[in-house]
Amino acid sequence: MYADTVLKNGVICSLDSENRVYEAIAIKDGIIVAVGDNKGVSNLIGPETKVVDLNGKFVCPGFIDSHTHLYSLGMSLKQLNLWNTKSKYEAYELMGEKARELGPGKWVVAKQWDENRWCEKEFPCLGELDELFPDNPVVMIRVDGHLAVVNSLAIKRAKLDLNSQFVEKDSSGKPTGVVKEDALKAVLSAVEVSEDERLEAIELGIENALKKGITSIHEIIYDPETLQAYIRAFRTGKLTLDVNLIPTHECFEKLSLEYVNFINKFRPFLSLTTVKIFADGSIGARTAALSEPYTDSPTENGSLTHEFDHLMEIIYRFHRMRFQVAVHAIGDKAISNVLTALTKVYRRDPWIDHRHRIEHFELPSMWHIECMASLCVIASMQPNFIGNWQMPGGMYERRLGKERAARLNPIRSIMDEGVVVIFGSDCMPMSPLYGLHWAVNHYNRDERVDVVRALRAYTINPAFACREEKVKGSLEVGKFADLAILDRNLLETRSIENVKVLATVKRGVFVYRNSEV
Repeated sequence: MYADTVLKNGVICSLDSENRVYEAIAIKDGIIVAVGDNKGVSNLIGPETKVVDLNGKFVCPGFIDSHTHLYSLGMSLKQLNLWNTKSKYEAYELMGEKARELGPGKWVVAKQWDENRWCEKEFPCLGELDELFPDNPVVMIRVDGHLAVVNSLAIKRAKLDLNSQFVEKDSSGKPTGVVKEDALKAVLSAVEVSEDERLEAIELGIENALKKGITSIHEIIYDPETLQAYIRAFRTGKLTLDVNLIPTHECFEKLSLEYVNFINKFRPFLSLTTVKIFADGSIGARTAALSEPYTDSPTENGSLTHEFDHLMEIIYRFHRMRFQVAVHAIGDKAISNVLTALTKVYRRDPWIDHRHRIEHFELPSMWHIECMASLCVIASMQPNFIGNWQMPGGMYERRLGKERAARLNPIRSIMDEGVVVIFGSDCMPMSPLYGLHWAVNHYNRDERVDVVRALRAYTINPAFACREEKVKGSLEVGKFADLAILDRNLLETRSIENVKVLATVKRGVFVYRNSEV
């Protein structure tokens, strides 16, 4: 038997149980059939075998982004991505161009802005948006996805309840334009999106992901229409990475079990075995639930999305159905609630191999970490946040003060306690290498981890989290040939954010490749 493809003369980081490094890898029918030195693999080279000389380049398993919003990223590429804007007035200028392009009456949707990257360090406001966009409903979605600023026409179109706790008012009781959580969901549900637009957004998101070395994603889903778009992408051959769909529990309630079982027939290309539950919001929006008030707003502690008994019943329902739960909990108060609920749920039904997850897990205490370890709960974390907001004087420090900010994202402490940690980008930005860089170069030196542990959190650990560790996540014989080729050896550098992805291979096929490979 000859291989279809052989990669030789490389630094192939297998991330197997012993983290062995090889020179060559052979692939047949999308499966790894051999790993070893150049000589050992050479007997699999036949007359039709494609041989790629890596010239010392680094190869690792394809990255698995375990918490992402690929569809939303694609929509932001179609709409307006404000991540790189330097001021809110620059953002307004781009939005003005979009409004003129769309014409009166059409929604102007702008995403990914972060006031911490703006010179003004302040939110947009309703008055400015009303003046600039009198003929278009406007929604500007903050980078965390938990807060947006809208104009009056958007409020009217979305039929917002102005008495909602999630619609911010000034001292006179008038809306400021800031909407959060449920109010933001109401606004977004009023924005019309066609089936073709959804499919195009997924295609754009996939194109971006493949350039980053990503071969699988755990995708958060907010509505059945987006879920259907993924099925359409699969059926039309446009889904060139694996997608573990994670609908919110509100979205899941709109699905039948027959429909869910139908989706799971497409595994491992598409699967739906996990449900997301929100326990709180975000630090940037001051909706993460804290035990002590926010430093820059002493009257605010954030908010719990569910009362404790309701949260526990939601978790228990899916636990009993043998679905994995992925519970969003950022603040210490929310984390306490989730862990207490999980403890009680296990007493009711001691299902051992649940592999439940807490998403973000940003401000845990040592008790929380020890509890996670004892319950075998997975920590789904985003090291990108460290680089974005945990620097001295950054947003975390302004919101929480120096002491609490320093305790955020304690990756090494969590790993050292034996908790399985998985990394995702949350599209802030969608770049595993950026996340790996900040896991290795954490601002808190005590929480830095070595490159291999960080890599495992972006490969084999996420595969374990969705019960796919036997078919992906490491470069071993019998597993899918999903891999990323990089221009530098990650085992010999700490400046990972400057490393480039040269190629991405999915099931043995080069789905992305630049001129250097």
